[in-house]
Amino acid sequence: MPSKLNLVLAYENGWIAKCDNFVVKADDLVELDKKIVDELRKRGYRGEIELHMSYDMYTIPAWMRQYHSHYFCRIVKVKI
Repeated sequence: MPSKLNLVLAYENGWIAKCDNFVVKADDLVELDKKIVDELRKRGYRGEIELHMSYDMYTIPAWMRQYHSHYFCRIVKVKI
C-alpha cells in the first residue's frame, strides 16, 4: 500500500503546492508533479506515494466557492 502525503494547492500566477515542510511552484500541473517528486526524492522518500491535493478554496472569492467545491481535488500516484 502506498504512503500518502496531503498537499494544499493554490494558484497565484502559477501553481503552488504546500506541505508541512516544503513549498513547490510551477507554471502547470505536469511540471508541478515533477517538481514535487524531485523534492520528495531530495528528502529521502522512496517507493510509491499517493499525493492527495486539495485546492485552497479561500483563494477563490467567497461568492464563487459554491460552484467549485470539488473542482481542484486530485490524487496522483508516483513512484520514487
